[in-house]
Amino acid sequence: MTEKQALCSELTGQRGAMWLLGGYSVANTFSKIGLSYAMGWFINLAIAGQMTRVLGVGALALAALGLIYVFSVSVTATRLAIMQRVQQRLKAKIYRNVFQHDCRQAGVSTSDAFNVVETVVPTLATDYFGSRLSRIGNILQVTLCSLALLWVSVPLFGLFGLISAIPFLVNPLIRRRFGRYKGVLNREIAAHMTLWTGILNGLTTIKAFSATPIFTRQLTQADGQLEEQRRNATLWDVRISQLSTLLTMGAQIGCMLVAALFILNRQITVGDLTITMQLLNYIVPASNGLNVANLKMSATQPLQQRMQPYLAVTSPAASRHFRVGKIVVKNLSYRYGSESPVFTKRNMTFDYQQKTAIIGPSGCGKSTLMKIIAGQLTGYQGTVTIGGVAVKDIEQTELYRHVVYIDQAPMIFRGTVLDNVTLFGAIQSPVVDEILRRLGLFAIRQRVITAGNAQLSGGERQRISLARALLVAAPVLIIDEPDSGQDPVTSAIIQRLIFGLRGRTVLVVTHNWDEAYLARFEQVVRL
Repeated sequence: MTEKQALCSELTGQRGAMWLLGGYSVANTFSKIGLSYAMGWFINLAIAGQMTRVLGVGALALAALGLIYVFSVSVTATRLAIMQRVQQRLKAKIYRNVFQHDCRQAGVSTSDAFNVVETVVPTLATDYFGSRLSRIGNILQVTLCSLALLWVSVPLFGLFGLISAIPFLVNPLIRRRFGRYKGVLNREIAAHMTLWTGILNGLTTIKAFSATPIFTRQLTQADGQLEEQRRNATLWDVRISQLSTLLTMGAQIGCMLVAALFILNRQITVGDLTITMQLLNYIVPASNGLNVANLKMSATQPLQQRMQPYLAVTSPAASRHFRVGKIVVKNLSYRYGSESPVFTKRNMTFDYQQKTAIIGPSGCGKSTLMKIIAGQLTGYQGTVTIGGVAVKDIEQTELYRHVVYIDQAPMIFRGTVLDNVTLFGAIQSPVVDEILRRLGLFAIRQRVITAGNAQLSGGERQRISLARALLVAAPVLIIDEPDSGQDPVTSAIIQRLIFGLRGRTVLVVTHNWDEAYLARFEQVVRL
């Protein structure tokens, strides 16, 4: 399915609303036709001196104006409602794919999904779907008003049709430039949001090391680039608007000259001229509206391509189920981007249902190795298997459910400590209170966290993450630096919990090289 087909499919669930939109657009157009004819009749009757009928036609014109107001508002409200529902459907689909499917295999970034949701989807809702829906009213208005014009004079209609086609002849000349500016602007916005989000996440570190001027300069430079692109895009919007106005006025002047010749030859009346000009006031702008709508839809092509992977993410048919067993690493090599390899040709085995300590100097790749085993890093060379099944072949949701990784910097969500431990009720267990007490979290379980990690110590965050892991029966538990940031008493409690676990494969990354501590593990792996 192409990007265009995928977007069009989002409107299939809105057929009822689109029929309603079409109905309102037809009623609105007929009201405009009625107003046009009423104005022409008004002139003809005034010239003929039939004042009684003039008043009746005037009342008809006022009624048509009232209907135009009602139906115009209804058209806009219906179009906005459809755009809102489609936007919500797209966002919900992206949320569902990111949460439920395997983004590793699709080559998409979950971190980039934020930019897609907050910038790409709203832009598509306005520029693609909004333009596509506006074309319905424009096409109906051009078609019905042209038929009404045909009723006035067939030759006049033919000449006006030729003149009004000029905007469509110019369309290919400006489409490419318009799309290029829109695409560059959206890329700049996405890059700026990524930079700003990263700086906000590291704001405490930036202040602590007095690096504020450097990052302020980065933001200022990024702002300058963004505003330059925004200025270029706005200028091009103005050029298109002015060009459309120029073409519209030119077409109308041409039509007036032709109509004047028809009046001189007594082929139409002054009232017919009034009807004609009023209908042209509806036909030409609607024609230009079609032109602009096509331009906007064409300009969204890069955005459609960017969003498509997030709509198409599915779990591969070849995904395999998780199997318990030993963890085997063969010829494993990994590097971050273009940096030097973190490690090369690593070979090791972690025994099934054994507790293993992973030790080594800082920077040797302990955490990287654990993230690869947990399925959080891809792009490595070599193989990592659990129970004989390659980690990269295991369906992502199932892998995460069976292999729980406790990071050094666990994610804390807005809510209470209890909410964070149970993930707002997603984790159900009768021993929640017991685990909270043993980890020293019971007294603060109702503390509301509104500012993320800043309201918790590093040790508290680590214990919250450990509590989550202990509440689920995951057969593989990976704990990165469980003693980090803990006082001696809490550290001893955590150690008792870890060594008290039975029937699980437990991997512990530690910088505690105390011989008595390491002797408690069934296996010690040194990197």
